[in-house]
Amino acid sequence: VKENKRYMIDEVKIAIVGDFCPVRRLEKTIITKEYTIFDDARRALSGNDLVIANLECPLTLSRDKIKKTGPNLKADPSSVDLLNFLNINVTALANNHILDFGETGLLETTKILHENNIEFLGVGTDIEEAGKPLRINIKGTRICLFNMCEKEYSIAGEDKAGANPFDLIEVLNAVNKLRSESDFMILLYHGGIETYNLPTPEMYRNMNFLAESGLDLIVCNHQHVFSGYQKVGKCSVFYGLGNFIF
Repeated sequence: VKENKRYMIDEVKIAIVGDFCPVRRLEKTIITKEYTIFDDARRALSGNDLVIANLECPLTLSRDKIKKTGPNLKADPSSVDLLNFLNINVTALANNHILDFGETGLLETTKILHENNIEFLGVGTDIEEAGKPLRINIKGTRICLFNMCEKEYSIAGEDKAGANPFDLIEVLNAVNKLRSESDFMILLYHGGIETYNLPTPEMYRNMNFLAESGLDLIVCNHQHVFSGYQKVGKCSVFYGLGNFIF
């Protein structure tokens, strides 16, 4: 952050982790709040001004699954306590599972995040709201976050709640519009091929183009494995962080 154009006296520390989806064998641990197994992760994340995670599932009690290919994932709403325990204060919600239990599951998730003072981005009650960036000022440093995902079952529409779909032109327009008002710009992208540790040619081409267009950092998730790192000019590109807690 301190390398950017505006001179900043205070250092800002940002940590970004991979997919967070506390389901199945982890559910009992979380419901009973037996968090000692996460102590090392907590120590690693403490002391950061901003900790960002990809929340890969809704936090909901709903049983109304949408029809889709692949599993419908959800976690107990009490999982929000683990986010707090780990000092995670921003969640990226634009992914292929956030609408697995419909609008009810999505709205229950955003409500509980809001009640726990955890910021979120990448979703909304319609596509306009889902596309809004998250802008945060930390110690005078203006940070702008974008969150988008590949077009799957979770995508928002003009009159439909859901996730913000990836659109190259939309990203570029947003970056150009907000560049002068931001010191550090981050794109959180959800896409790629699961369990494959290389980006697709299209993903590689798009991320390289965006890295040269004014972004400072691009972080991708969805592959569930580490997928490589590249420096493009001043922009760092991480093609996949792998799972964090899944």
